[in-house]
Amino acid sequence: SVGRSAADATFLGHEDEVNAIRWKPSGTLLASCSDDHTVKVWSLSQVHCMADLRGHDGEVFTLQWGPAESDASHLLATASFDATVKLWDVEKEEVRSTFRRHQGALSSLAFSPSGEYVASGGLDGAVYLWSVKEATVVKSYRGEGDIYDISWSNSGDLLSVCSAQGAAVVLDFRR
Repeated sequence: SVGRSAADATFLGHEDEVNAIRWKPSGTLLASCSDDHTVKVWSLSQVHCMADLRGHDGEVFTLQWGPAESDASHLLATASFDATVKLWDVEKEEVRSTFRRHQGALSSLAFSPSGEYVASGGLDGAVYLWSVKEATVVKSYRGEGDIYDISWSNSGDLLSVCSAQGAAVVLDFRR
């Protein structure tokens, strides 16, 4: 209830600041990422770490599960200050793809609603649209200043981007 002061579950295991935590769309797992360069997948029902994903060379700043009703539902995307996006097959506990194009730390990422694409934004002012299946860049956008957040429209055709320059931009990837 509102006002409770005790946690229902506490997951310990990261050795540094935890930057983001996300529920898997099925609601049974949580993933967290940290300045300790790791990603951990937690079981809510068993209150323990199911996977300790290591592979980034810098702080892992954000993460996103693949959409539930897609071929990417078992994937977890992570974005790091090492300038890479990694797609993890959580069931196999291995990196499926590493996307390298950014020239600096990554600050945001988002799966398209269909799970076909991952968009990444970074402190280099760039946004890249990656094909999950082909592991290649499909489109790119260069903004003014650091990219702070990105978000897909429900249709998956439009991507909104906000930056340090005080701009909110909408990109139409059908063109």
